[in-house]
Amino acid sequence: MAEEYKKESANDKVITEVVGKLQHFISNIDTEFIGLEQKLINGGFQNELQFANLLKEQYTKYLASNNLSRASQKIHAFLLARIYVAFNMYVPEAINEGKSNSEIKDIILEKIVQPVEDVLGVDNVLELYQDDVMSMVYFLTGNCHIKWEGNANISSSL
Repeated sequence: MAEEYKKESANDKVITEVVGKLQHFISNIDTEFIGLEQKLINGGFQNELQFANLLKEQYTKYLASNNLSRASQKIHAFLLARIYVAFNMYVPEAINEGKSNSEIKDIILEKIVQPVEDVLGVDNVLELYQDDVMSMVYFLTGNCHIKWEGNANISSSL
């Protein structure tokens, strides 16, 4: 995907059509909209609201304003899917086990943020950093793909 992105960037190829997997993550999937704020409150992370809103808005604007190339969209979809799965594999279980918010944040850094940074590697062709990865977490939360509480069910709509 990185090579494809480099080739498209060299040709200044930008498209306005969104690839299917990315479109899935852009869409709100819950029938009942709860919103980012309420999800964080439900999970006991109300202290994160300002930070979360700022980062979620940052990523939302990024996606909306950058008519991303197809290769770039594929990379974003890949990263969002990775975050989605990792979050749902580790965070609800940690909440169910009664882990503290501090421990859960450590899990997010260890199991989500760092592995995504590792995937991006030294090339990091999209120049995405820790704050961008966290903005994706909050973006997915706002679009109802992940929840900040125990017993969260992974959506079968992927």
